Amino acid sequence: MNVKRNVVIAVPGTAVYMGTLLEGNCNGDKGVNTLDFLIMKASWLKAVGNPAYDARADFNRDGVVNTIDFLLMKANWLKSSPAMIL
Repeated sequence: MNVKRNVVIAVPGTAVYMGTLLEGNCNGDKGVNTLDFLIMKASWLKAVGNPAYDARADFNRDGVVNTIDFLLMKANWLKSSPAMIL
C-alpha cells in the first residue's frame, strides 16, 4: 500500500504516480515475511474455485498460486512498505 496525500483528482481522471508496490505482502501488514509465506503455503497450487484458494497470495492474478507468485514474494522477502509520498 502506498499513500499520496493532497492530490486533486480531476474528471475524467488524473494520473498519479504512487511508486512501486511490493508483491508478497499477503496480509497487508506492511512487510513481506513468514506470516505472508504461511498464507501462500495454505493456498499453494490452488486455483480459483478451490475453497483453499486465497487471492491474497495470487500476486500476478492469473487464478492460481504457484511458482510465479512465490518468485514475486521472494524478490521482496523481508522488505517493507508503504512508501509515504506527501
